[in-house]
Amino acid sequence: MNTFRLPFLPGYGLTGTLDGSGRLRELRLAEGPVTPQQPRPSPPWWEAFAEAVARYAGGRPVDFRFVPLVWGGLTPYARRVLRTLQERVSWGECVTYGDLARMSGGSPRAVGQVMRRNPWVIVVPCHRVCAARGIGGYAYGTKIKQMLLDLERGVPLNREDIHEPAGTHGRGVRPGGLLHLRGG
Repeated sequence: MNTFRLPFLPGYGLTGTLDGSGRLRELRLAEGPVTPQQPRPSPPWWEAFAEAVARYAGGRPVDFRFVPLVWGGLTPYARRVLRTLQERVSWGECVTYGDLARMSGGSPRAVGQVMRRNPWVIVVPCHRVCAARGIGGYAYGTKIKQMLLDLERGVPLNREDIHEPAGTHGRGVRPGGLLHLRGG
C-alpha cells in the first residue's frame, strides 16, 4: 500500500492510501499543515488528481469520477448509494438523505450511515447530502461541511470559520492530527 499527502485548504490537507494496483483505497481530511510528499505516487491518474484537488481548493468545479476507487471493502448497498451520489449530485448541488435514498433505494437513516463511513472525502461528495431541515451531520464537523458547500457555491473562505476546536462537534483529533469519527 502506498500512502500520500496533499495540501488542501488553509489548516487542512488530504491524506490517502492507494492499493497495489494504484487505485484509491481511502482519502481523509487531515488537520494541520500538510506538505506534499516526495516522491509522488505514480498511477497514471495522479497528476490530474493533484491538479483537480488544487482546482477544488480554489473554488473551481471539479469532477473526480476519473479516479479509480477500491470498492471492495463496502457492502453492495453502500456501493450503490455512493455510486449514485458520485454520478448524480454535481458540484454546488445538495440533496437530502431522503432524496438520495429515493435515488438509490433504502431509507434516509441507512443513507446517513453510508455517508458517515464514506472512505473518500470530496471524491465521493458526501458533504453534498444534507438533512431535510438543516445541514445534517458530517464526519469532520458541520463547520467543515458548510465550508465545502460554500466553497462549491463560490462563497470566499474565511480562515476563522474553517477551524473548529477539537471536541466542539463531538469529535476529537487522533495523534498525528487526523480528525476521526465520533466513537472511531
